[in-house]
Amino acid sequence: MGPIAQKCLNACFAGGSKALKSPQAQTKVISFGRVLSRAAASKIETGEWQLFNNLKPLFESVAAYNKYAAKVSEPEQLKSLERLKRNAPPELSIITAIGQRKLEIIGLKISMMPSSDAGLGDASHQHEQYTGSAAINDGQLQDIALNNTHAGNIDPAKADIFQCQENYLEFRLAACFDHHIIEASFSPMSKNLLIRGCNDGGDFRLKIWRQGADGNWLQKGDVEDSASIYRYELNRSENTLLSSSYDGNVKVSTLNSDGRWEEAVVLGLTPYDEDYPRMDAGFSPGQNKIMSYDPQNGKINVLRQDSNGRWTPLTQTKEIIHYKHTGPQQPPFKATNDYFLTYQGSKVTIWACNDESNCLEEKKVFECGGNIASAQLSDDEQHAVIFTWGNQTIFLGCDVDGNWSQIGEICHPATIITDDNQHITNLVCRALFNATGHYALTKDIDNTVIVSGYNAYGVWEGKAEIRCCSDARFSPSGGKILARFESGGSFKLLDCKSPDDRLDQGQTFVHHASREALFSPSENLLLSYGYKSNFACIWGDDEEGNLVEKARVYHLAGIDYAAFNAREDSVLTRGCDWTVKIHGLDSQGKWQERLAFKHLLEIREARFSTSGRFAYTFSQDTTAAILGCDDNGKWTTLAVTEPGAYGIHGAHFNALENHFLTYGNKINRKDTDQSGLVQLWGIGDDGKWIKKEEVIVDFPIKQAKFSPDSEHLVIYCNDVRQEPFHSEAGIALLWKIPANNRE
Repeated sequence: MGPIAQKCLNACFAGGSKALKSPQAQTKVISFGRVLSRAAASKIETGEWQLFNNLKPLFESVAAYNKYAAKVSEPEQLKSLERLKRNAPPELSIITAIGQRKLEIIGLKISMMPSSDAGLGDASHQHEQYTGSAAINDGQLQDIALNNTHAGNIDPAKADIFQCQENYLEFRLAACFDHHIIEASFSPMSKNLLIRGCNDGGDFRLKIWRQGADGNWLQKGDVEDSASIYRYELNRSENTLLSSSYDGNVKVSTLNSDGRWEEAVVLGLTPYDEDYPRMDAGFSPGQNKIMSYDPQNGKINVLRQDSNGRWTPLTQTKEIIHYKHTGPQQPPFKATNDYFLTYQGSKVTIWACNDESNCLEEKKVFECGGNIASAQLSDDEQHAVIFTWGNQTIFLGCDVDGNWSQIGEICHPATIITDDNQHITNLVCRALFNATGHYALTKDIDNTVIVSGYNAYGVWEGKAEIRCCSDARFSPSGGKILARFESGGSFKLLDCKSPDDRLDQGQTFVHHASREALFSPSENLLLSYGYKSNFACIWGDDEEGNLVEKARVYHLAGIDYAAFNAREDSVLTRGCDWTVKIHGLDSQGKWQERLAFKHLLEIREARFSTSGRFAYTFSQDTTAAILGCDDNGKWTTLAVTEPGAYGIHGAHFNALENHFLTYGNKINRKDTDQSGLVQLWGIGDDGKWIKKEEVIVDFPIKQAKFSPDSEHLVIYCNDVRQEPFHSEAGIALLWKIPANNRE
């Protein structure tokens, strides 16, 4: 028997008679049997296949025997046991023991002869494995880990589901669903591995594994639902899990003292209806509250975490109902810390979360001159904007004592003139606060943007009006505004920190045929590009306060992506000419071409690493390249993968930037072998990038990713490349990256 299959049996049979009765154990074996049955036929031993086909009735028989044996005499126990042995597969020997005055089945001995054509070693060598142990309590049945008898290294010649070219990675876990896997992800602190998927019969689950002190990953949670779980979120402490499903359930699970996830609260909302937005729920920025919103009935619920870690609902002194209108002017629902607002008709209500009285209290009601189209809070929850079904926008503010009042009103033009000279009512359709909440942008359907904010006397007023503006946004710090005009290739930059109280002037710059402009990390530079322009422009200050063109990056065709690196000393451009270029600053502060890498087909993706010291690119020509910058600012090609039968669908560096992976599937979709490939690259003893591992999985790969702490790698896949509902098996595989290679 192959090692992966045996590990699954070890996991499922661990726990003696109680484990054999466990429905969780039956599900695990049946799911793994489905995975094996969907693997390539050449990788499965005939006896092993037959064994898994016989597992389900075997479980039922064992469970029935142990239940029957507790009620009858010893002679009847022996007769029943003999009947069970006669009906069991020949590869299995039943292990028994005397317990509680009855003859119990506590384990199975599996003895299998590998087939001569399986390529699994000497056919004359008989593998015998004993599965079973002393009885354990039901709670421990969830702590299932794979017992790796080869110190984490899987012999590639003996792998059932995957084959490794090298023994570089330490295998840790195989998690199976007997229908499909939707997603596998690590928690931000890498403490948990979360996998959501579906078993047969619409059995949707979110399973959670946690790494133990011995390095093994143990299943610590299982959130079950009758509909797909479309969203889940962990709080920053990673001791509370929030999950939402299409059947209307918002479940809160918490980590108990034994390290297991247990259901704490279930909020039953309205099941999903395609005519309405999905219900939403999330943690507050401060992480001490959970808010949910049901768009079908308009109800908002708020849970608060008390000093004992329990989540309890805040009492509503008045029932809170909030019906959001549909349309582009509606901001997404977001959980907040202290305040939130609702609107209905011409009234807006500000609500406060009173932690002392554990209730939601009505803080202020504002009556507007017309029906409200939308309203939203600033991120700091100290300001709000309301716009009616017309040209009026009302701004609210909160003082240091928590009192809300109207601080200003901005009116857009009341009517607009259409192309056929018709006058129609104008409508404000979008509002946006900057990071400090001291400035706001409002945009109407005639593409007029008004910038407003506080003046020197603390009064909210209009600052600038930008007509024919297709888009406007604040810089990340909120100190600048970048507007793009309808004409295309024309932009305007406004400085919110200008000593002049008015912002009308600004600076206009033009890059014909460009479609995008973005800020550098420091916001001192700008980069413009477009797929209809064969060059990108770098813009900066001329030291006299004027915005000027600093450099151009030319391609033979348009540019569909460009970016600064984190250190702001390099710019990457991805051209439609299948070329990636990197420009960098020289010792004189001038931008120079540092590297050009040419692919043979269209580029799928090209990005800088997080630090900006590396970059990568991969293409439809099935190759990927690792690019790097030395201490002198020189960029070079560090490694290039070889083209082959597998495409590349994704690639990225780990957080430490000492490993890089690519993953993809067979280019030929008609090939009967639809396996997937992951290549792992790392830094060798000589400091050069080399291929460390190559993993071929019998199923098409959906994704491969590193854990945030760079210690693990997970691959998940389904048995078909079509949509998940066509799948009949899914598996996630987890490896540990050797510690000495992560430094």
